[in-house]
Amino acid sequence: MLVSGAAFAQGATPATPATPATPAAPAATKDNATKGTHTKAKAEHKRTHRSAHKAKVHRKEKAAG
Repeated sequence: MLVSGAAFAQGATPATPATPATPAAPAATKDNATKGTHTKAKAEHKRTHRSAHKAKVHRKEKAAG
């Protein structure tokens, strides 16, 4: 929403920013509705993956001296 507002502020024609924004808005809503049930699992997986990566890097650094 802020991006389209910035586009209007720059003096772009209203039709140009509205065309890409219109299909994007329903798509975003649809994605959020779909993801709603998986958010917790996704976040959990992300945390696990991140911590595993950190541990791997730490082991490499430790081994390197």
